[in-house]
Formats: sequence, C-alpha cells, structure tokens
Amino acid sequence: MLSIEDACKRIAERADENDRLAQWPAADLRDLAEAGATRWAVPIADGGDGLDPIALHERYEHIAAASLATSLIIRQHDLAVALLAASGNDKLREEQLPLVSTGESWCTIGISQLTTSRQFGEASVTAEPEGTGYRLDGVIPWVTGAAECDVVIIGATLADGQQLLAAARSAQLEIPEPPPIAALAATRTTNAHIRGLHIDPEDVLLGPTEGVLRKWNRDVPIGQAFLALGLARSAIRVMELDAGDEVRAHISTAEQSLNDLRDRVLWYCRQPSPDTDDGTQLRAQTIALAQDLTHAAVAVHKGTALINHHPAQRLAREALFLLVWSCPGDVRQCTLDRLIGGAA
Repeated sequence: MLSIEDACKRIAERADENDRLAQWPAADLRDLAEAGATRWAVPIADGGDGLDPIALHERYEHIAAASLATSLIIRQHDLAVALLAASGNDKLREEQLPLVSTGESWCTIGISQLTTSRQFGEASVTAEPEGTGYRLDGVIPWVTGAAECDVVIIGATLADGQQLLAAARSAQLEIPEPPPIAALAATRTTNAHIRGLHIDPEDVLLGPTEGVLRKWNRDVPIGQAFLALGLARSAIRVMELDAGDEVRAHISTAEQSLNDLRDRVLWYCRQPSPDTDDGTQLRAQTIALAQDLTHAAVAVHKGTALINHHPAQRLAREALFLLVWSCPGDVRQCTLDRLIGGAA
C-alpha cells in the first residue's frame, strides 16, 4: 500500500504538467486510491475508514501542498460521499459506497446554485413533481470533474422554495467542454445543463425540505481554509528551490506565520459553537496568506516565474481561485476591505 506521503510526492511531480495540459489527474487519483483515500470519507459501517472531519481536512491540506487541483477533486468527491452516507437512502448507500471505497466509482457535487452562486444571481436548477418523482431543469454553474466522475449530486429548488438533493449519472447531463479558466484547469470544472431529467424517489438523497443543506452538518466550519493553508505551504516549498541567505530569513518568517494561522484555524474548527464572524475573518486571512506567499514565490524566482510551466506562476494563479471558490458575501467583503480598504 502506498503511503499518503509518497502519493503526494508523485502528485507534486505531475502538478505542473497537468495544469499546463488542462489534464484530468487520473494518475493522481489512482495513487490516492492506493493510499486509501477513497475510504477516508466512507463511514465505518459502510466499509470505509470514517475519518473525523478535521482529520479529513488535514489530509486535504497535505494534498493541496502537492496539487491544489487534485485536493479540490478529492474534497468534492468526499463531500458527495458524505451526502450519500447521510441521506438515509439505503439503496444508494448499498449501491454506491462499496464502489467508492475501492475507487471504482468517483463522485462530485453540483450544489453551488443552492449556496454562493445563488447569492450572486447565477444559474439555478428547478424541480417539479413528475409522477412519483421529480423533473429537473436548469444549469449547474460549476461542477468539478463533471464529465470524468460517475455520479453527480445535484441540488434543485421547487416552486415553493423547498430544496432537494438527488444523485444522477454524469451521462444524464449535458456537459460542455470546460472553459479556459486561469487556474486549476486540471479539475475539468465546467457547468452542466439539465433538460427534463426525471429523478425517481430512490435517487433522492435529502428533501424536499427548506434549506436542505442545513439538514446535513458533517463538514467542518471554514473547511476551505485547509486548502488555502496547503497552497501557502506549497509556495514556501517553491521559494526554497532558490533560497539565498536573504530569502531564507523571509521563509522562516513565512513558516511561522503559516503555522500560527493554522493553529488558530484548528482551534476554531474544534469549538462546539464557533463564532461565525471569527470564522469569516480566519477564512479571509488564509486567503490573504496564500496570496501573499504565492506572490512572494514569484518575486523570489524573478522573470523565470512568468513562464507558464514555472511552479511559482502556477501557484500565483491558483491563489486567484481562493478569491471566488465557495466565497459567501461576508468573506468576499473581508477580502475587498483588505484589498481596497476604505475606498468605498
């Protein structure tokens, strides 16, 4: 069995090429499966390891330090797995979770239309009763690995405002070629069109209910912060590739800042009732640190960092992703306050 450390070394070696070619990291996922990653989020009762959420996110952080793209893929996969496990739908559990545990089936989520994309007026998916099931129509704005994964967990809204989550095969969706996004092209993230898709009752995970995602609470607060911490760690490693005495002094300061912020994030996530405002500030601080350190890596490597295949350039682009990925309005406001201060 491959260790997670060895898997991450291999993943790091492929990260630049996967990004340059916008190539789905199939080899990364095979290595992660060999390292047992496909079992992490599956409950023990269903044949998995049932890792607690914080331990799970620490592993995402470790993978993100090797490849942010691959870390996002496994995180989205595990969120889908957690929703399958929490649904109480015995048919889906018995059908999907054994396949997930062995890496035979990969899952992803298409729920941003219920969360941050909805807040900013983007695409939506509607559901209306049809026979004993539902008819789904609309556009999911962002789906990581839409065409490469086997199962997509979809969020939809009924006319009365209630919501549901359902499982669909990627083959049932219309999935265009991914747009030329500036970062994480290897995730093959794109939108997905749903046209008259009939969902049987046995394919419904949760709902219909008001605020369906509030019925599921297995994720940690500010879980996205762990990927930002991993990206910051990766930036430090890239700086170390060309570190003179002056740079080493800065690296020592950067490592201390990263470790201090990481401790605060872990402390926050372990609180039984964490303060939302504190979480917003911490999330914004992890984004800021990742931005600062990735830009510092560019400065260390000077002009060579502007060449597309250079890792510092890739990391700086990936820091842009943190500005828009699953960023609710309060986190975005913190970022704008930092970047433009009192300009408003």
